[in-house]
Amino acid sequence: MQQPGPVTAPGAPGPAVAAGTAGGGAVRAWAVGQVLAAQVLEAGAAGTAVLAVGTQRIHAHSQVPLHRGQTLTLQVAESDPHTVLRVLAGTTPESDSALAARVLRAALPASRPLGQALATLQHLTTVPRPAAGGAPEVRALMSDLVASLPTATDASDPARLAAMVRSSGLFQEALQARARNGGGAGAPGAAPAAGHAAPGADLKARLGAVAEAVARAAGRDGGDGALLRQADAAVTGAVARIEANQAASVRASGGDTLLWQVDLPLSGERGPSDLRLRIAREPRGGGADLAESWTAELVMEPPGLEPVHARVSLSGGRVYTLFTSAGGETLARLQAQAPLLETLLEAVDLHCGGVRCRRGPLPSDDAAATGGGLVSERA
Repeated sequence: MQQPGPVTAPGAPGPAVAAGTAGGGAVRAWAVGQVLAAQVLEAGAAGTAVLAVGTQRIHAHSQVPLHRGQTLTLQVAESDPHTVLRVLAGTTPESDSALAARVLRAALPASRPLGQALATLQHLTTVPRPAAGGAPEVRALMSDLVASLPTATDASDPARLAAMVRSSGLFQEALQARARNGGGAGAPGAAPAAGHAAPGADLKARLGAVAEAVARAAGRDGGDGALLRQADAAVTGAVARIEANQAASVRASGGDTLLWQVDLPLSGERGPSDLRLRIAREPRGGGADLAESWTAELVMEPPGLEPVHARVSLSGGRVYTLFTSAGGETLARLQAQAPLLETLLEAVDLHCGGVRCRRGPLPSDDAAATGGGLVSERA
């Protein structure tokens, strides 16, 4: 993320404020143009943060990365209906690679596979409510989130798959910035587009909404404390996974290279799972007259079979496909379907350069090994 950028402090519900001041009162009293000194007390999931402004603690949502202990100079940009603070100065802005490395160090230890985290949220929606409390808002948000997950059939449709990538959380901050600026065409380096996903449909934003509801319920729904703790852990792990993918998506990019690494949650008969996807646009090789090359890698877990790693490369109108799996039965089925895949590719005017099936271990999908970096507003 590039500074300066807005930090939005919600006016309601009001945060807990020191010195007995009514929650949110000081925020509404700030005048547009007023300059404030702040320190970051906490930096949480999905851009949430707690800032110290004078003697007060202000809960905020940030569109720029913040870390605990950072000092900021802020200016009030808007005061109605929400207070928006713009970063004027702070610690020396980090390079993309340094910022990505710090995000990876923080995110990887806490990250959980999206399918696993969402399966936990789905289970929690079935836990009986206690006689008192019950965190109804948290349960409703978790239920809506799990019920709205796409299916494997959705992922097989190109337009729907593109929309799934855009709403995966990878581009949340860029979509928020675009929405605040009234939309418009994507900047160079934007994601493959199939229309703009609304920020409200973004997975990272929806997980953040669950996290906020958990925080609100923690103070009043003591009878459901175990559920809230499990929901908080699941959301934290899922958001950390998304942020690790963000950190793996631009860090190694430079020149003509673009890279996206994303986990796409899927619903299924056995509960939520995820599809791990990596998309790269390779630089031209050998001369400007050569066509650019695109590569997509994904990991699939077919029911009853060994996991499969697929690598599909497109260059100059020719498609090269490589499937890797450790299971002999899985490879036999893939090889039997290879002629059909070649026919389908030719039907959409893509010349098949070959479909190969190889037995062996799947490549590591560790975000730290990709050399990627944080998605910025440029991408």
